[in-house]
Amino acid sequence: FEMMQPVPSYLVGVAISNYVESSEPYETVTGETTIQLVARMNTLNDMINTFVDLGTAVDALESWYGPYPWEKVGYVLTPTGAMEHPTLIAYPESIGLGGNTNGHKRLMAHELAHCWWGDIVTLSTPSDMWFKEGNAEYGSHLFIEYLDGEEAFKNRVKSNWFTVISSAHLDDGAYLPLSGLPFENTYGTHTYNKGASMIHNLRAYLGDDLFSSSMTDILSHFEYQSINANQFRDRLSATSGIDLTSFFDDWIFTPGFAGFEINEMDITPNQESPVVIEQKLRAKNQFHTNVPIEITFLAADGNRHTEQVMVSNELTEVMVNVPFEPVSSWLNGNHKLNIASFGNEHTFTEVGSHTYSSVNLTVYVQELGTEEAFMRVEHAWIPPDEPLNALPDSRISNTHYWKIDGIIPDTFDASANFFYNGFTEPKFELDLVQNGEDSIVLVYRPTPTSEWAIYEPVVKVAGAPNDGLGLIQARNLRLGEYAFANGDFPLLTNSKEPVALSHVEVFPNPGNGLFYLSGQLQDQRTLSLFVFDVNGQLIKEIPLGTFNGAWTAEADLRTYVKGTYMLVIEDEERNLVSSKQVVSQ
Repeated sequence: FEMMQPVPSYLVGVAISNYVESSEPYETVTGETTIQLVARMNTLNDMINTFVDLGTAVDALESWYGPYPWEKVGYVLTPTGAMEHPTLIAYPESIGLGGNTNGHKRLMAHELAHCWWGDIVTLSTPSDMWFKEGNAEYGSHLFIEYLDGEEAFKNRVKSNWFTVISSAHLDDGAYLPLSGLPFENTYGTHTYNKGASMIHNLRAYLGDDLFSSSMTDILSHFEYQSINANQFRDRLSATSGIDLTSFFDDWIFTPGFAGFEINEMDITPNQESPVVIEQKLRAKNQFHTNVPIEITFLAADGNRHTEQVMVSNELTEVMVNVPFEPVSSWLNGNHKLNIASFGNEHTFTEVGSHTYSSVNLTVYVQELGTEEAFMRVEHAWIPPDEPLNALPDSRISNTHYWKIDGIIPDTFDASANFFYNGFTEPKFELDLVQNGEDSIVLVYRPTPTSEWAIYEPVVKVAGAPNDGLGLIQARNLRLGEYAFANGDFPLLTNSKEPVALSHVEVFPNPGNGLFYLSGQLQDQRTLSLFVFDVNGQLIKEIPLGTFNGAWTAEADLRTYVKGTYMLVIEDEERNLVSSKQVVSQ
């Protein structure tokens, strides 16, 4: 076996077994190569079926980073682990024979991307491991964009970013910068997941064409060399013509995150109009500068207008020209940046529920009428900026809030479950639950310049007494901003008659994931069970049936990850029947 190109010594390896191989020519977008798959006897066909999208992955990465740089594309199945040996990548047999799953597609494309990032240009110090692993992980995202389209790509980017902002500091022991990582965090969540998230942000700073050409230039200019973050920054700046000092200072060399919100605006259609954007920080003490961010404006007829603006420091006034009177507006609607907020949108065409992924909210539509309802929900991981002037004895959350935008008809009637959590990380309501769960209220304001007020009507559901976990269900849902606070909970908590119960029991609890429920109704009701995780995500909805008197049912959570869940039982009119917290072990 001979290779003509130089490789770092850590990329040299040998795999030995009773292997057989499949070698087929493949015409890429830039020329012809060979795809070689190597597996043990009697497993090769399964491997071929698993790697059915490998050629598409090559096409995807070539479209961004230039021609595949080695003489063949190869994978060999090994007992464990994955390693980017050029021309024959070691790949875990358990995944390589498991079918064309999402997990396989991610790992396959990640290791393939190393044939550019790591095999052609590598890092000069372990403290810059993000340069290699972040680029490889983002390569797997680019493959999803090429294979499945923009929406699947955005969902993948958001899912990765949610991992970063919610758990990277827990996994690695602190909020860390990407460059200059401690040695013990070399292969941590910051390196892989935050690394990929910041390469996505770099793409937003440069734009697609400059991102592709500048990254391709890095591979050419530093071919078969190792570089550090400063060299990466300086060459990108020189090639693109965009000074990336701010980008590296804000996202690479310092820890934490920045979030942005529209503070105020005064739009006159078809004229230059001012919009003030406020920046807030999470686990960070330095405001970002020269950040390109999109503003989207929504008209009453559903038309949209989007502009990119540059923001710096705590407050930035920008000028925009909008061709209509907007009824809603939001930032970063296409998620071109990974910032301290998540947004998702949905159009309701019929009654029913929808869980907005990554924003910790489920909306239930009871009445819609003949028109559609469009609703965008944003979960901001930054504090609301207004004090409770109208509620002087109350204290608002200093960690997060929700914003609901959209267009809803007069006939629209919906509710939403807002989860509070001082029980598990990120423990948004840790400061609020110190005063007891009885004091937690949901506050609301229709616009960022309005005063906060306690929202009514609501139903409050506690998981277990004083465990710091529960939800407040907002009835007659309205557009605006929502947050948790300490205050006097409203006496009227339900606009409908409560359901009369003698008891509801769940057993065994804790259990193995299969829970049995029993209760007693005083009149006939049709019951449904909603299962939520501790982040407020609806993971399962179970119709229980119609009962009058004693009833029994079961909730099977054995296929879900072990942990704490909340079971919420409601009748056909969304009246709360009962709630129980369960632990699956």
